[in-house]
Amino acid sequence: MVYKRKDEKFKLIKVEDEDNYADYLFSDSEETQDISEEDREFRKQLLAAVLKTPTNRQKKSYNRAVKNYIGDNVEIGTDGVKINNQMGAKKWRRVNNASMMVALTKEDDIILDGSDIVPSVVTAFSQLFIDSDKMKRWINFDSKSEEEQREILEAIQLHRLNKTLLEEEGFVEITNDDIDSDNSSNDDDQPIKGEGNNPVYQAVNCFNRIDRKLRNSLGKQNIPYDFIQDFDEKIRKTFTQNSNAEILEPMYASEFRKYARAIAQYNFLECLTIADGEKRMIHISNKKSFYIPPYTPLGSYLMMRSSTLTRTQR
Repeated sequence: MVYKRKDEKFKLIKVEDEDNYADYLFSDSEETQDISEEDREFRKQLLAAVLKTPTNRQKKSYNRAVKNYIGDNVEIGTDGVKINNQMGAKKWRRVNNASMMVALTKEDDIILDGSDIVPSVVTAFSQLFIDSDKMKRWINFDSKSEEEQREILEAIQLHRLNKTLLEEEGFVEITNDDIDSDNSSNDDDQPIKGEGNNPVYQAVNCFNRIDRKLRNSLGKQNIPYDFIQDFDEKIRKTFTQNSNAEILEPMYASEFRKYARAIAQYNFLECLTIADGEKRMIHISNKKSFYIPPYTPLGSYLMMRSSTLTRTQR
């Protein structure tokens, strides 16, 4: 006869039915009171060392990857190439170039932010920190009241408007850089008698606004005076009739294109060279809303200038 056991010692139970996590206290407040500060710091260092230590399997995997990529005996400056006797000429050249670059490179020359490739852009805000005078002006402007700031901005806007009106009336604002101060004291650079009173359109200042290389070309002997006079007269006639006109003319000789650019600059115009296959053309246009020719044509001024230089040399 089999008797049923009354005790429930070996009865299967569920942990969820018996144990409740709410009955436990998951706090180390009592434990922390017994642990000193030095022991706590030591435990942190020990735990960090255990977590950072790679396993043997990780070490073998890493070493195998390094060995497969660069080989066992790879020197610094070989660009990751494993040197052996069966290397081709391209690999040897690659190794030699890498070794040479490593030998010539210094630690200070290594730039990781790419600033040596990408040029730095100096904005108006960054100029405040570069120039102390501009920062003082900005602080002075910022310390003013709103009404004073508005008055300053309106004055600047009015100045720009007056400048535009002067340009519409035929006046052009020029800087000291536009006039060559080195040659202004010479006798050949004095204003011509009989010219107008506006110094902007006097032949001396118009000639000095030409690029230095082009001026040197015009100062040589045996320049084509006929071409300069005819082309200058054509430009004057065309843009006097219509200030928005354009001139597009084929010109194959580079020497004549150079003189055409000089004539255009003398007349406050812009000259560009356009390539159409083997053909070369020049395009002359006016960027201003008006056109006022210089008082003296360029050819006449060059002749007077040449005769003056000849007399001074004698």
